[in-house]
Amino acid sequence: MIAFQREVADRLGYQQHRYDALFDRGNPGMTSRELERLFAPIRETSMSLLRRIQDSHLRAETSFLTGNFAQEQQRALAEQLLLSIGFDFSRGGLALSPHLFTFMGLGAPQDVRLTIRSSDFLPTSMMAALHEGGHAL
Repeated sequence: MIAFQREVADRLGYQQHRYDALFDRGNPGMTSRELERLFAPIRETSMSLLRRIQDSHLRAETSFLTGNFAQEQQRALAEQLLLSIGFDFSRGGLALSPHLFTFMGLGAPQDVRLTIRSSDFLPTSMMAALHEGGHAL
């Protein structure tokens, strides 16, 4: 698959980086150089924060994140997270499903449906809700 994508990039053509040819298809005009410029400050801040956390030698208690969490309670928590990022439940809905997806109704963009799956590791389902919620917004 990687070899195929390299061939696609070569056939599409690019100025500096192969990735630019592929990236441009979904983000016209964006280049890896511009992406690097945009993310450099975030990388610097994130790395600084990571170093401070590692140097502190403090360890967070995380056992509460793993357990047998009821599906409806996970859905309710996901709903609260989605509300906090601005998802409008009068224009869409949330359901539990084995497969994650976000669907924006054909011809009805005001109707957005998204799903999450429950998990014994709570961050998995909550990150899925935020990820799919980001698509929905």
